[in-house]
Amino acid sequence: MNILTYNVRGTRGIDDIRSVERIVDTIRSSQADIVCLQEVEQWEPGVGFGNQPADLARLLAMHVEFHGILTLPHYRYGIAILTRYPVVQSDRYLLPSVGEQRGMIRVQISTEQGDLSVFCTHWGLNGEERIKQAGETAAAINATTGPKIICGDLNETADHAAVSTLISLTGQRDLAVKDGDVEFTFPADTPDCRIDYMLASPELTASSVTVVNSQASDHRPVLASGVGINSGSS
Repeated sequence: MNILTYNVRGTRGIDDIRSVERIVDTIRSSQADIVCLQEVEQWEPGVGFGNQPADLARLLAMHVEFHGILTLPHYRYGIAILTRYPVVQSDRYLLPSVGEQRGMIRVQISTEQGDLSVFCTHWGLNGEERIKQAGETAAAINATTGPKIICGDLNETADHAAVSTLISLTGQRDLAVKDGDVEFTFPADTPDCRIDYMLASPELTASSVTVVNSQASDHRPVLASGVGINSGSS
């Protein structure tokens, strides 16, 4: 199976034009079976920008679970997981936050290789805030049994404290690291850093992890292809 993580910036591309269709084209071309999305917007009917979780699910013929973390009149903003596989269970979390509220969603899905827990999150802009978010994220991961993967925009590079804390507390493996090298994900037109991640439990393997060259958002998506669950995992 293929897994994609993507901060879609409310479907606004580098050109600052909104286009659900461009996001759909990027996801469809990746042949992803599971998609973790950040900065997803849900507007009430008649407001003008549509229901992005529902629109993406419909256009891609996938199930969707949406966590509207920020709620305003006529508007919700948050994270989502799209999947071709049946959803067994979903959980939503609020993380310690400074300023904008941050959160996480977990979806347990049933694949042909067994059940898989997929976490999606979007951490904050403050370093101390992210340390607290790493601790809460780790607690949720460690409380979940079986194979699991966490995807998202963590808003810092791997040499910073919060990402290191999350990995050390959970034993998750950074799928994108190969021979010490990584591809950059942000900004999408001239990327010079990596702030978008896929961290997997030991049961999971991937044939390859690549950064997709797309300008449909200000982030480039990260794609793990050929993800497998080792036999004997629960």
